[in-house]
Amino acid sequence: MKLSRFLISTKQYKLNDFQSTPNKYEIINCIGKSFEEKIKKKNNYRKNAIATALIEREELVTTGVGYGVAFPNASVKGIDEIAIQLYGLPGFEWQAMDKKPVYLAISCIAPKKMIGTHLNVMAKLTYVMKLKKNRKNLIKAVKEENTKTIYSILDSVE
Repeated sequence: MKLSRFLISTKQYKLNDFQSTPNKYEIINCIGKSFEEKIKKKNNYRKNAIATALIEREELVTTGVGYGVAFPNASVKGIDEIAIQLYGLPGFEWQAMDKKPVYLAISCIAPKKMIGTHLNVMAKLTYVMKLKKNRKNLIKAVKEENTKTIYSILDSVE
């Protein structure tokens, strides 16, 4: 399974995209809204369900795994497909495990009925980001909007 098939967008956030320095929940809310704009939703989809699910997941335990990376993710009712978005960040506080700022948020949402595939995708993303060179190169590729490099890194594991 190639991870790039689930990638729907990348975005580099800058400090001036926000009125003040945001906390992780404000960033997660922006991520949820971005997903809502880009994916197909079923008739039973509740507005803001993605942002709500991402925030509820974050409240369980931080998705800031360390090394400048966070994996905000959630299972959501009312969607049909798994989707990934990559967000470059200017080093925001995320309450990460290593207490360091986050420079890359890799967000994944999945339908409730696809929990097995969701966990498989998250495991592969974690495996890819385990390598320092992949983290460094993916942060740079998102910042530079280098789609070819982004796809290459995401698909470096089968």
